[in-house]
Amino acid sequence: MVPDHAFDSDTAFFLKSLGFPELKIHHAFNHFDFVRSSRRILVIGPMGSGKTEYSSRVWRESQQRGLIFIFPTLILNFRKSFFNASARLLLDLATDVFPLTAYCEHSDCTTDSFYIYRYYHVDGRECPALYFDPLIIVGGDARREDSREPNYCTRCDLHHYLPGKEYTFLVLKPLGAAAARGDLQGLREELYALHGDLSASQLQRSFAEHYNSGRPSDEINNNALRVACIAERALLFLFVEENLVSETQMQQLVGELDLDRDFLVRRLRDARRACRLDISIDSAEPRDLR
Repeated sequence: MVPDHAFDSDTAFFLKSLGFPELKIHHAFNHFDFVRSSRRILVIGPMGSGKTEYSSRVWRESQQRGLIFIFPTLILNFRKSFFNASARLLLDLATDVFPLTAYCEHSDCTTDSFYIYRYYHVDGRECPALYFDPLIIVGGDARREDSREPNYCTRCDLHHYLPGKEYTFLVLKPLGAAAARGDLQGLREELYALHGDLSASQLQRSFAEHYNSGRPSDEINNNALRVACIAERALLFLFVEENLVSETQMQQLVGELDLDRDFLVRRLRDARRACRLDISIDSAEPRDLR
């Protein structure tokens, strides 16, 4: 460690407040150069409060003091896409990227794994999360036997199941786009089927088309339809992530279809998205959804 007086007061206070000493460390291209002067490292985890303040200070300190910062972080979510814009920014600005892998946690595999896998346990079956499952769910730190609360592990590409992607882009999002234009009927009918008669839904037809070829993965992909609250998940995807359904439409559909308000409220809270679901807005004309 180097005493605080070796730095200006701002830098010394910043390092001390985070509990990190000054360290000399090697660079990616000089793996054994541990003693070169003016090379310091500060390790900051990606979670916790004050990330925005940390980021601005990190940028300023790196510019003014020549510090090297290492950010251990998860880049991809369970959909194999960037977690958020900050994850993409880290990759864009990083001078070096070191991919760290884990072993695939499938029982029959030890291949290197890059991916987060989300799944549910329903009646002893592994049920992969649907592509439109809510992106942000607080928890996952304990094994759950609950079709509403997910489990996580690492999986290789072969054992990372993500059913419903085709349905999401070819059916669900177009229905949401129509709702954004004021035509709610198509989405209403699909949510009605997802909620009460899954066999009549376009989701079921999509699964029959894509996961009915006799492949070993077909059974596990079809297990995704065993989870509860599929209609609620689809509606949350359109409201929270795609912004295609308005708050008024959300309230209207929840009231008309008698969707699970408790599940919706919990997931809205996880995403920090406000929506009053203790009130319902009736449609202008009653409709027969059968």
